[in-house]
Amino acid sequence: MIHAQRDRAYAGSNLNRTTTGDVAKFKSPFTLDEFLPVSQRKRAAFTLVELLVVIGIIAVLISVLLPVLSKVQGRGRDLKCQSNIRQLCVALRGYAEENKGTFPYGFTWNFTNKPLNQATTAADADEGPGNNGNFISWASAVSKWMMKGKMSSKFENDDTQFSPALQCPEASMSYPHIVGYVVNTLVCVAPSYELDSAAPPNALRRPAQTSNLLKDTALLWDTSVTSGLENNVGGLIGFDIDEEKFVDSAHPSHRFYSLNDPYGKLPPGNYGQNKPVKLDIPGYPYKNIDPPESVRWPYQGNVRFRHQSNTACNAGFADGHVEAWVGKFNPDKTVMVSGIIPQHTALRRYFMTKIPSGVVYTIP
Repeated sequence: MIHAQRDRAYAGSNLNRTTTGDVAKFKSPFTLDEFLPVSQRKRAAFTLVELLVVIGIIAVLISVLLPVLSKVQGRGRDLKCQSNIRQLCVALRGYAEENKGTFPYGFTWNFTNKPLNQATTAADADEGPGNNGNFISWASAVSKWMMKGKMSSKFENDDTQFSPALQCPEASMSYPHIVGYVVNTLVCVAPSYELDSAAPPNALRRPAQTSNLLKDTALLWDTSVTSGLENNVGGLIGFDIDEEKFVDSAHPSHRFYSLNDPYGKLPPGNYGQNKPVKLDIPGYPYKNIDPPESVRWPYQGNVRFRHQSNTACNAGFADGHVEAWVGKFNPDKTVMVSGIIPQHTALRRYFMTKIPSGVVYTIP
């Protein structure tokens, strides 16, 4: 019986045998998978559960990586902004070196009612007959200096010919704009604003000299941008900072640096030179935003903390370095206050220069 079964098996195996030369090869009627456990056999596709697990893992990875990528992109925009400011500081100093140490005007009309060296009132420095709205700004002067040989000789304030360095990449996330920075009003003077508060010599009719700057005088900084304004910034100079005190030519002791720091000695001392500037204007509370077109105050040239998740404002200084002023803000984007002191690092002395020759400085 056993021999018969063996013979039949052997005979059956001959059906799947081929011969090549003297070597016999056998073809198995079974596949390898049939001898493996079910769990190890090949399958044509994933199960639904496996697909859901993979999708879940991918979703978790995306949720982890997206914030990291966003921070990396934000840091890139921050570094580009710092590079822009550094270039603009070099351009401002270069302009001054080619103009007997004098910086460009912050803002002035091409033609005024009187020559600026003869102007004694704001009306004198206002737009003259036939000017047709044309004006010169620090931004146009710097662009002309930076893009020598590439601009029209009649260039004044043509948006299409401004240097790309004037555009803050982070501000571009809010609004497309031409200018994303403003200059120090005591460095790049606007005569019509100066003469609105006082007469010369306290009202400045010419921009500052390089010799009149402190090494940590801020030349320019990030500001709010908005649509509908000329060059997309209000005033082109630091107009609204510190309750507009830096454009108030009637009170030089608010504007110019003194070793005595007179306001720092007056109670409660919140106007001292080493205290943060006020960001509000009475009746116009400050928020750390890029406002809609209809809102002007207090955003005309004020600081804007737009970097590092809306906590840092980049600024360029007279000695060429760039640093970030850092602020703390409430959920409604108003600045945090400790007692009466706003919680940010844009100190009053950064916006000051030395006392210009002829200015009558009275200590309160």
